[in-house]
Amino acid sequence: MRIPALLTAWRGPVLRSPLAAAGRAGALACLTAVAVGVLGPGPVSAQQTGTLVVSVLRPDSTPLAGAFVRSDRVGGVADPSGVARIELPARLVRVEVSHPGFRPRLFEITILPAVVQRHELTLEPRDGSSADVLIEATRATRRPDQEAAPVVVIGSRELARRGLARPADLTTVFLGEPGLRLQAQIGPLDANRFRADGIRGQYTGVLVDGLPLLGGYAGGFGAMQLSPLEFDQIEWLRGPTSALYGPLAAGGVLNLVSRRADRNQLRIGVNQNSEKGGDLSVWGARRLTPTLGATLFADFHQQRLVDADDDNWGEIPRAIRFAIRPRLHLDQPNGDGVMVTAGATSEDRTGGFLFSNTGGDPYREERRTRRFDGAVSGRRMVGATGLLQFKFAAAFQSISHRFDDLRERDRRSSLFSEATYRRTAGRLSILAGLGWYREALRQRDFAAFDFTHSAPSAFGSVSWSPTDRMTATVAGRCDRHNVHGSQCQPRLDLLVRPSARVEMRAFGALGYTTPTPLSDDVETIGLHATFPIATKSERLAGGGLDVRWRSAATELGATATYTRVALPLRLVPLIGDTADRLRLLNVAEPTRVLAIDLRASHQRAPFLLGAYYAFRNGTEGVPAGTGRRDLDLTPSHRIGFNLGWRAPRGAGTAVDADFSFIGRQPLADNVFRTSAPSYSLLNGLVSQRSGRARLYFSAENVLDVRLRDYEPVFFDPILGGRRTNAPWVPLRGRVISLGAMVEW
Repeated sequence: MRIPALLTAWRGPVLRSPLAAAGRAGALACLTAVAVGVLGPGPVSAQQTGTLVVSVLRPDSTPLAGAFVRSDRVGGVADPSGVARIELPARLVRVEVSHPGFRPRLFEITILPAVVQRHELTLEPRDGSSADVLIEATRATRRPDQEAAPVVVIGSRELARRGLARPADLTTVFLGEPGLRLQAQIGPLDANRFRADGIRGQYTGVLVDGLPLLGGYAGGFGAMQLSPLEFDQIEWLRGPTSALYGPLAAGGVLNLVSRRADRNQLRIGVNQNSEKGGDLSVWGARRLTPTLGATLFADFHQQRLVDADDDNWGEIPRAIRFAIRPRLHLDQPNGDGVMVTAGATSEDRTGGFLFSNTGGDPYREERRTRRFDGAVSGRRMVGATGLLQFKFAAAFQSISHRFDDLRERDRRSSLFSEATYRRTAGRLSILAGLGWYREALRQRDFAAFDFTHSAPSAFGSVSWSPTDRMTATVAGRCDRHNVHGSQCQPRLDLLVRPSARVEMRAFGALGYTTPTPLSDDVETIGLHATFPIATKSERLAGGGLDVRWRSAATELGATATYTRVALPLRLVPLIGDTADRLRLLNVAEPTRVLAIDLRASHQRAPFLLGAYYAFRNGTEGVPAGTGRRDLDLTPSHRIGFNLGWRAPRGAGTAVDADFSFIGRQPLADNVFRTSAPSYSLLNGLVSQRSGRARLYFSAENVLDVRLRDYEPVFFDPILGGRRTNAPWVPLRGRVISLGAMVEW
């Protein structure tokens, strides 16, 4: 029996007063409204209905089989002739027609009772342009021009181009974005982190499809273990984002959106570079049924230990990695859906002196990583505009890090779950959710660093668009952390469009991060070099303004942000320790960073032009001292130019060049200098399509700028056993790569 009918049939004893009768009637009305709102209006067969027959065509007027036709929770699938038939209530309805790989379309129609009505429309294929982009990092799934938060999006076409040069990692995908800079870290194993708007990389979270599949702490090797060929787009949400993701993304979030199975497809990529490295990647997709699709990504990366200057020290570490990830997508025509994924990664890295070194100091580092993860996410449409979602993810890592004769072995695990409900009512969109997160470390060799962090949370957001030219979003989150107590963080975003070509965004937010022994610096020098001391949570406050102007071929943009980090963590010597260890310390003086970015792009066939200027002014407190100093490894000025050329349609030739100038930057912990000189970098890529294959030739660091030309790469151990500085200039020189991408 339907819930509303059950409630109506319920009578009970005769009521003895008008007040009781009114109260009972009100309760019945409320329960009925809740049941109808959650379970939906009842079967359409109980109402006056009509039949809607929709014919879905491709641009060439051929039928598009497998297209979804949906109105509220009623849906159907187009048959081989491209026709879908659904029964709808006799009223004005809104109908959505969609198909993987095609742009969805909406239309309204008044359904007449007991009448068969026909409608025909054409779906245009997606081409990777901005019209096909939907932002998921803000949890709202909006187009970029509708999103109030400042989000930088790298779409599928741009990501495919940038991924050719370095298909094994994400180090080149943000070359044209001034706000993000990849910073190499201390140590010979090539760890890297993205510095967003000048702040340290440990504050920026990395998610895959909105899930922490890399664990709660991606670390300095996370970006090195992901291939851009696996993803369809990358989103960077600027500013503190704890209001959305808690401590996982205190200073911003990178969300990597995976490619879906829009059709049967197979891509195989091979790459070989001049520094004895190579890659093999495979991505395949198959539509099993109109509602079920599967993808599989696998890659193998191999890099030899390379000594570029014949001093027996390897500037390029040895690396062997194998990764595999299947995904299964179930999408129902009524809007419901489920995604299931699992992944496994095995990576071995070796850096330091060559294996053939016979000198008195054969120092080497080795790091073995085994990671397994799994996730499931689902959605259910509730009524016409409601959406109920749930997510669950688990990640487990086994890491063995060897520092010459000393080993550190640990087990890291993370569990993540959340449920959200989003509903749109006119110009108002409301989201509410509950979540829980747990992260743990178990050290086999240094058990004093073991920890378990867990936090249940409640969060929500409200978006309001009073006019077509304005949108405001208020978000907030409260976590109950088992170590750092209750944490509540807000965020406010505002979008104003003075004209059709101008977009202005402003934001203000607070964030926090719960420190663990695995900070960026500690991960590279090792736990054995530090002393376990409890620290307080770091707190971030940030705000900014983003202005964009667009025309048909030109885009101009300017962004200014200010970020303040209270109680920042830094490594300082442990006074009186005979082992010369370091300890993490909350510095009393806050870190302050002002970031200003200017950018311009122009696209007019056959040329693509781009330019940017980035200014950074950052200061921080002196660890274990007094006063302030310039923020290290933060160039005050950076200038970049991008030039692309595409041959006329059919030729398949593409040429790209990226030039960047990096100004002087302060160095706080460098044993040779306190300020780094300016330098320039030049990268190039030439590709040619031939049948099903795209052949390419890339040159990275054409000017052959490398650290060994300025200072020694390694030195005798100092405090904490550190033997290298954080590279402020590339370690590897010119690298030439040849490769091919074949599609079926």
